[in-house]
Amino acid sequence: MTKRRAINPMDFDVVHMRNVHYLKLDRLNETAPLSPKRRFVRVPKKRAATDQ
Repeated sequence: MTKRRAINPMDFDVVHMRNVHYLKLDRLNETAPLSPKRRFVRVPKKRAATDQ
């Protein structure tokens, strides 16, 4: 999870923001579901016949 926070909340003239990242520690023990990898078959491009 990511939230935006002001760097100096007391400074009202210029507001600089930073991203603050949070970890959900209970989710670190879970395993990610594995999806089957898609296979892509490359088809070679046909070359145009050239007259010589």
